[in-house]
Parts: sequence; structure tokens; C-alpha cells
Amino acid sequence: MRYPSSFPLWDRSFILYFPPPKEIDWFGKRAFIQIQKNAWHPSKPEGADGLVRATNGGNFSVIIPDETNPDAACTLFSLSTNNYNGWLPTKHVRVDHRQESCCFL
Repeated sequence: MRYPSSFPLWDRSFILYFPPPKEIDWFGKRAFIQIQKNAWHPSKPEGADGLVRATNGGNFSVIIPDETNPDAACTLFSLSTNNYNGWLPTKHVRVDHRQESCCFL
């Protein structure tokens, strides 16, 4: 999958493997874990697309459905470790640390 990114990540590509989500017990609450793993595929050799191959160190998200409205609200916990094989600027970058709502189909 190629996800268009803005500068300075516009020339990066990832190949990721997403196993199916798994239901887990998250500190006594029903939750789902989605893992993202770094992957390789012979049809996408590194550098063939002219992009820099970034790697994924192992990301995961835990989705905890809201107890009163599980079909419309949830709490999301996520951890990400990526190597973009380059630098990120310290100016003109906005990082959003909080998302008010999310929806999973």
C-alpha cells in the first residue's frame, strides 16, 4: 500500500503486514489488538519504485469499545516505532497528541 505523505516523508515507502485483529483482555476490559509488522515481498523490491524504504519496528493499537456505546465510541491506545531512514524537521511540524473520536468499520 502506498500512502501519500507530505514533506519530508514524501519519498518513503513501507511494506507492512496487518494480521487480523485479536480480541484480548486489556486490564479487565474487553479490547482488540491490531499489530502492524514490517514485511517484504518479491513484487516490491527495495528501491525499484524510486522511493526510500522505511521500516516498521513493530506498531500496535489497542481498541477498547466504550461500555455504554460500543458501536459508536472507543478508547484507542497505540505505540509506534518506525525508522524513516532520514531526518524530520524541528520547525513547521504539527503533532496532534489527542484525537477526540475514532470509528472502526
